[in-house]
Amino acid sequence: MADGLAGKASEEMFFTYQGILYPKLRCSPETFQALQDFVARKDDMMLVAYPKCGTNWCVQILNDLAATVAGAEEENILHTMLEFGAADKYKPT
Repeated sequence: MADGLAGKASEEMFFTYQGILYPKLRCSPETFQALQDFVARKDDMMLVAYPKCGTNWCVQILNDLAATVAGAEEENILHTMLEFGAADKYKPT
């Protein structure tokens, strides 16, 4: 099992948000609540897909395309997986 999950009951590893089960290790209810007010910008790109259907492959291609167009040296100029990460990154500035 992943670090920090050994010996924990399933109730401690997962939470339910709007009827869907999510892993606590990767996301939080606070992030989903912050996403309720998320407003995409005109220049934002979104890839929406089901898990295990080539999402990572598509993200890599989009990163490469965006880096080429922008002339960027960075490997990951796109943010991936909206539901993962800290809730404060979605607060309006």
